[in-house]
Amino acid sequence: MGIKKGTELFSKSSSIDTSLRVQREKIIKEKNESSDYRPVVAVDISVWVYKSLSNPRLNSKVSSEYHSIPRVPVTSVATSCIKRAKIYTRNKYDVIYVLDGTSHPLKDEEHALRHDSKKEDTIECQTKLDDAYKNEDKYTVEG
Repeated sequence: MGIKKGTELFSKSSSIDTSLRVQREKIIKEKNESSDYRPVVAVDISVWVYKSLSNPRLNSKVSSEYHSIPRVPVTSVATSCIKRAKIYTRNKYDVIYVLDGTSHPLKDEEHALRHDSKKEDTIECQTKLDDAYKNEDKYTVEG
């Protein structure tokens, strides 16, 4: 998430309804590669982990492991991520697991945008809060 450079080929063209096989063929054609070319897909694992944990089914093994007492290591999450990756490998992609933890240099541009946006939001909120403290009569509980 947040890495924008170099992702246009996969993300923009895959925003239409297509399969991994068809998408791979488009990538091969656009890059002028041989038929044995394996595109590399970087996956932010936290997205797959959250998706596994938020499974709405009542009989979800992942959810039951996560919420058990005593806590059980959530091996089902790892299994779920591996199963998802196998979908890509079966379709001749190479998968790179991205385990986010620190700022990656490729994300500098995105982090700068997010930081500036948050800074503006924080200033706006602080200004409104200061005004509310100074002018209590202008504000009510209802809004």
